[in-house]
Amino acid sequence: KIKHSILSVISIAGCAAILSSCGSKTDTMLDYIDKYEFSDALDYYEDKIDGSSKERDIRKEIKKEMEDRYEVILEAFNQAEIDEDDIDDLYELVDELKLDDDNFEEFYDDYYELVYSKESYQDALEYFEDKDYSTAISYFGYVIESDSCYEDAQKKISEAEDAIVD
Repeated sequence: KIKHSILSVISIAGCAAILSSCGSKTDTMLDYIDKYEFSDALDYYEDKIDGSSKERDIRKEIKKEMEDRYEVILEAFNQAEIDEDDIDDLYELVDELKLDDDNFEEFYDDYYELVYSKESYQDALEYFEDKDYSTAISYFGYVIESDSCYEDAQKKISEAEDAIVD
């Protein structure tokens, strides 16, 4: 009976250590992701997780956790906290960990829409500065509401319309 109790305790401790190890590695990966250090997350994955016995469980947990993070990452890009190179690193991470799913596809579609919006805004500013107000208005019109530049684009449209009338 004592041997059975000791074996049970050892077995429980071993399972807890394995789960803790898995959680710890998952947490480390998510910490890198939360700090937008996607290439470091990929390096950590390749060094510490890839090929390990817990790789599948860790990937599954990260995939689940990423669902809530894509919107935050997109907003960080929108606010210029991260740039297109960072998103490329994220893409590489998602590809390597096989995290590609509907959530990521939606994120990536929204990302490209935002990139186009920001490029349109920059083009519009150039036309505005060159006093080509009609073209500026056209480009400002491509700025989407979720873009951090949207309100300024709307103001610039009004200014350009006033300049045309004058």
